[in-house]
Amino acid sequence: MRLILLLTISLLFFQCGDKKKEATTASTDTLTTTTSSSDFESIPREKMEFLWNNCGSIDFIVIDQPYSISANNQQQARAFLRHVSMDVATPISNCKKTATISYLGSDGILLDADLYFADLNTGCNYFVFYEEGKPKYANRITQEGFDYYKQIFGSVQVQTEEK
Repeated sequence: MRLILLLTISLLFFQCGDKKKEATTASTDTLTTTTSSSDFESIPREKMEFLWNNCGSIDFIVIDQPYSISANNQQQARAFLRHVSMDVATPISNCKKTATISYLGSDGILLDADLYFADLNTGCNYFVFYEEGKPKYANRITQEGFDYYKQIFGSVQVQTEEK
């Protein structure tokens, strides 16, 4: 009787262990699939430091709107640089580009990027940075940046609708 009880308990223990292992493997596979689905990496910290030290102005050309946004000195440019999270973003194919961005220094364009911005639920809130004319890095927008762009793009839409 003890042997049967011991075997039964052992069998249950091993089955529970296998299910835990399966669940852990499944969640790891999902996590791996999610994180590796981006062909982009985060912009290197060194590049951001270079922009922080050398970017004197930033120009945003807003798509489908009759206006642009500019930061005309280093202090304003640094405020915009704070909108770039160091977290890598996974671009979504159906997101619509909101603006193109040029980070400018004394010798011209230091870096180009695209801004994708929509409501918080879509996941379309990130920057794609270009190197040699090709998309290379993708970074999320910080909460400060999200709040800023929401205010800017929201107020322009309201003003346009009221006219």
